[in-house]
Amino acid sequence: MPRKLILPLTFLALTACLLAYKFGSASSVFAKPGLPQGEMPAQAAPPTLPTAPATWTLTDGAVGARATVTEAAGGAGVQHVATCIAFSVYNFATANQTSSIYLMNGSTIVWQYGMDMAPGTTSSQSVCGLNIVGSANTAMTLEAGIYSSTMNITVNLVGYDAQ
Repeated sequence: MPRKLILPLTFLALTACLLAYKFGSASSVFAKPGLPQGEMPAQAAPPTLPTAPATWTLTDGAVGARATVTEAAGGAGVQHVATCIAFSVYNFATANQTSSIYLMNGSTIVWQYGMDMAPGTTSSQSVCGLNIVGSANTAMTLEAGIYSSTMNITVNLVGYDAQ
């Protein structure tokens, strides 16, 4: 398009918009006056939210031994729900080491993570946003299995109880 036409076409488009607005052919939205402060109509009350479940957090650390946390069985109909698993492992050996993290529902493994670690390295992981539901009236355990006395490990399990 030639440059000589751009300015007149832009002016024409703006003029058309102004005339449409002035003579009401363009749609418009008008705000209604608000209610005085403190006067809220009954139908505008916010919906009530369900009560958030009480969260529990368990942490254990060990050097050269297994780190284990257990949320004991909660009673008839109570199910544990794991929402976040975090762990940190430090290999202070001079050779590669292996470690595994297990989440157990009773004696059944429901989640696991294994790692091989080079000498002098640390691995910290957190897996959140989980929704691992255990069986009713069953303990839930997070355990770090290490196979050497030259590792330092910490585990953390976060969850809540559901009925």
